[in-house]
Amino acid sequence: MHHSRSNGDRDTIPKYARRELSAPAETSEGGRVPSPKELLEAIRRRIWVILVTGFVLTAATVGVSFLQKPTYEAYVTVLIAQASESSNADTSLSSQSTGLQLITQTMTEAVNSRLIAEAVISRLGLEITPEDFQKNLTAKQIRATQFIQINYRDTSPERAQQVASAIGNELSEQVSEVNPLASDVTATVWGQAWVSDEPVSPKPVRNGLGALGAGLMLGVALAFLLQYLYPKQRSRDEVEPPSDMSPKVGTVKNATARHKRWG
Repeated sequence: MHHSRSNGDRDTIPKYARRELSAPAETSEGGRVPSPKELLEAIRRRIWVILVTGFVLTAATVGVSFLQKPTYEAYVTVLIAQASESSNADTSLSSQSTGLQLITQTMTEAVNSRLIAEAVISRLGLEITPEDFQKNLTAKQIRATQFIQINYRDTSPERAQQVASAIGNELSEQVSEVNPLASDVTATVWGQAWVSDEPVSPKPVRNGLGALGAGLMLGVALAFLLQYLYPKQRSRDEVEPPSDMSPKVGTVKNATARHKRWG
């Protein structure tokens, strides 16, 4: 009888109560680890957060890109060489090449110097500080060669080309006045300065795609945060007992009352 009553009592336990009893207990460190299915559910429920975040960040980035002035880049190439009549016949070709490459590295650093910046600004009458001039200027050695590529950026393509050419000529003149290794080293401008037809910045499409990716990742993070702060509410059948339970409870009470009256 005891076992029969226990089974009967269990049959009368509402389904929502059984789910509460069978639910896994949370750990004291902050709860159980969510399953992949729960993570996908969080993304599905907060998909609007992800889309809105990605759209807003992309629109803002593209808008700022269109507001910026186009920047053009011009470059010129300079060859560092040594006069043939000053070369020593006892010196091997490999050692001469290595020495010139080292000189080329030194000349590359000289291009970025304040001395070159001030000289070009004075020559062209530019209204710019040497610090800002150097920010627009880059110089690098082309691999393991004796060529130096000088790049200059400006909002005007004509001015960018003019400045790049002036930098090459200024370097050539200053090298002719200095003798780094007690030998006749020359810096020759290798052709005219070249300027890009299209602006190198901004790039609205590239910036927009990057902002879209970053916005979607940020939106996913926000979706997980909202899910953590405002977890999904239980459905109605999990919170409230089924409506057909009330008559059964009333029937049990009436049967109990008759049992007392006849007992």
